[in-house]
Parts: sequence; C-alpha cells; structure tokens
Amino acid sequence: MMNDVGLSSFEDIDEITEEILLALDTPSYTLSGEGWGWYLDPTKGTMVKVRKGIEVIPLEEVPDEHGRILVQTAYQIILVPSVEVDIVGWN
Repeated sequence: MMNDVGLSSFEDIDEITEEILLALDTPSYTLSGEGWGWYLDPTKGTMVKVRKGIEVIPLEEVPDEHGRILVQTAYQIILVPSVEVDIVGWN
C-alpha cells in the first residue's frame, strides 16, 4: 500500500518528517516599514517595486559587500538591505 503513494520505505517517511519539522522550526520574517520600496531583482537585472511589511524568506545569512541579503517574496527574489529584514517569530 505504501508504494501506491510513492513512499518506498520508512526511510522516506523519516526524511519527509525531518523536512516538515525543519520548516516548523523556521521563524517568519517581514520587510520592515510601510508603503513601498524599490529593490534589485537579480534574476531580471532590474529594480522592482515591493510592498513593505510582506513576509519574506531569507535565502542567505551573510550580507554581500553592500549589506544586502537575498530574500524570496511570494513572487520574486530580491536583494534587500539586511537591516530591513525583521524577524517576526515562530508563527
């Protein structure tokens, strides 16, 4: 029966469980401030307008030489000054 749903062994279940627990142990982050901000989208090489206060997922921990980190929004990847990324907590 387990093979019908794509799980070949208990090791697969353990791996999936670890991924879920890791995701639950990740805090939430937002862009600080209100209104709109302009940020570089390195995938397009252009500046994009992004609403502040939205949830973001940091993709890097160490800022680049300009103090920016790569974050993912719901629709794009942008470079944001690390001081503009606020930790909200575990929701």
